[in-house]
Amino acid sequence: YLTVANAWVEELAAGLTTETKAQQHMLLLWAIVQVLATALIVAVIVEPIIRRLQRERSDVDRTAEEQRRLVAIVERAGNAVVISDPKGLIEWVNQGFVNLTGYPISAVAGRQMDEVLGNDQSDLAARAALRTAIDTGSSCQVELLNYTRDGCAYWAQIDFQPIRSASGALISFMAICTDVTERKREQDVRRELLDRLQKMGSQLPGMVYQYRLRPDGTSHFPYASEGIRQIYGVSPESVRDNAGDVFARSEEHTSELQSRQYL
Repeated sequence: YLTVANAWVEELAAGLTTETKAQQHMLLLWAIVQVLATALIVAVIVEPIIRRLQRERSDVDRTAEEQRRLVAIVERAGNAVVISDPKGLIEWVNQGFVNLTGYPISAVAGRQMDEVLGNDQSDLAARAALRTAIDTGSSCQVELLNYTRDGCAYWAQIDFQPIRSASGALISFMAICTDVTERKREQDVRRELLDRLQKMGSQLPGMVYQYRLRPDGTSHFPYASEGIRQIYGVSPESVRDNAGDVFARSEEHTSELQSRQYL
């Protein structure tokens, strides 16, 4: 019996050893498959995602750097600059805005841009154009009358532009305001002088005019009284930028006189 038992034990041990080696081979193959599958997932899915995230991070960093540079440039600009969110609510103003209006950012932050850049005495059409630009995400150029914090009137030429992301999404608005008060005053003075001349000229016989020849050979009448209608048959407004109509009528008149002489 002892001999038979020993033989059976040896046979059982040999079988277990064979099964153990087979299991070890299976486990090794399974481990290799797992490693290859993991490497494939990393190469096909994970690595592209990582590269995309790195590119996006670089784009974000580059955009942030560009924005910092833009803010630095705008801050030093002489013109007033106002930046709002996509709804037109003011988020930031530069020192030029403070110098022009007297209002710090704390006084205008969160207010509608069209309300801050204009007032009830501003041109209604200009304010409406600015409001429409905000509502539609478009640009516009208007001139608005406004008042400083101290109550002084000023005119601002406003270049209003939407700011969009690379994908085209609206992210903010920017308004660049140029003080044109002096130009407006000069225009008012010039208009008043022209009105006075017009009244004086209408009471004088003939025509009162100011004629100016440009360096390029063209000419115009900056001012002409109503008498120009009776003499040349043209309006003062039609020759304010170009005197060609007057000379054309003069040539017609000369030709007519010459033809009558021959008759």
